[in-house]
Amino acid sequence: MINSAEPLVTKQRITHFLLHEWKDELEAKADSLKCQGEAFGEGDDPSEFDDWHSDSDKFLSTVVDFARWGAYGPIKGVEELREVFGFAERPYEPELDIRDETEFRPSGPYWTIQRLFEDL
Repeated sequence: MINSAEPLVTKQRITHFLLHEWKDELEAKADSLKCQGEAFGEGDDPSEFDDWHSDSDKFLSTVVDFARWGAYGPIKGVEELREVFGFAERPYEPELDIRDETEFRPSGPYWTIQRLFEDL
């Protein structure tokens, strides 16, 4: 919506009350993402971490644009989220214990080592 219209016209149509509501929602989202990022540990699902990492990256880039466009100062929780985002480590994927458990039928007397040496 912001990019599709002239910024000055858009600012005239969006009230300060609405901007303040959006700011409150962004602060709540930043806090939620920060808490979620702090909760990741070694045993967590790496795909959940990847989803959080992607969401946080998109959120951080969007909130910077909003703060600049909305002429607001820093939005609470964004710096803490940025810090958690920078230090968060992806949980290790559990290594699958793949063993070759294929059982072979006895192939008969023709494939024994003793029989091979006899043929030499």
